[in-house]
Amino acid sequence: MPHERAFADQHLGQLQGSNGKAYSASLPPGRHWLTGVDEPAPGGESFRDLYDRVCGAIERITAEEAGRDVIAV
Repeated sequence: MPHERAFADQHLGQLQGSNGKAYSASLPPGRHWLTGVDEPAPGGESFRDLYDRVCGAIERITAEEAGRDVIAV
């Protein structure tokens, strides 16, 4: 079975592996990174980037496997 890299989790850049509560506490008052879908994580990708990456892979696989059942786990 092939491994589809496009289905990986969102790349959080500098926040990868960090503590979410500690990061939120470090932001200026009234600021929260998770509010904008087009705003990337520092050094990472945005939710929109993730969406586009996964949708692109789904469209590509659907075309490549036309007429066949596809299961993604």
